[in-house]
Amino acid sequence: MRKPRKALPYKRIKTLLESVDSPYYKALFCAMYGSGARIGEVVGSEKHDKFTGITINDVQVRKIEVGEGKNKRQEKFLLLTLETQKNRSSPVRTIPISFSKEKWLCTPILNRVKEVKEKGGNKLFPISTRYARLKAQELFKVDTHTLRHSRATHLITEFNYPIERLQRVLGHSSLKPTGVYLHLFWKDDAERLVR
Repeated sequence: MRKPRKALPYKRIKTLLESVDSPYYKALFCAMYGSGARIGEVVGSEKHDKFTGITINDVQVRKIEVGEGKNKRQEKFLLLTLETQKNRSSPVRTIPISFSKEKWLCTPILNRVKEVKEKGGNKLFPISTRYARLKAQELFKVDTHTLRHSRATHLITEFNYPIERLQRVLGHSSLKPTGVYLHLFWKDDAERLVR
């Protein structure tokens, strides 16, 4: 079983994203990291004019009931809905980001939503995948897919996500590709569990 590329530590990602000066790029990379999305699911495509990433209608703030028993409570979430044509079994998925745990991710995205709405647009990040990749290299010295791998790793190590829930966030059609993260839970049974 192959292992994912090396993930950046959570505090390092937070520091990098918070240090971005441009509100536009801060929102872009916060959306990318927060959703664990592939670059083509967040920005426009180079080959097609049709935009299939995050649109204004796909960014919502909602209170969701979390916890059980005495710990049951309403918590505020930012919901990012992503569409992709690559994954036919699950073309649309919604990723929740908790305000209480990661307000630093939610705020730049909501600021961008407000800005675009004021201008009467409907595209959050109308740039090409190539340009977004170059910008990530310039700002962080890593490629955009490292943000995705880092998010997947942090959802397990920092937020205790079960592997099935991680699969839904990443948009994998089966558990097998998500299995590269099993070594974060345990090492001995990882191979057996994804067969």
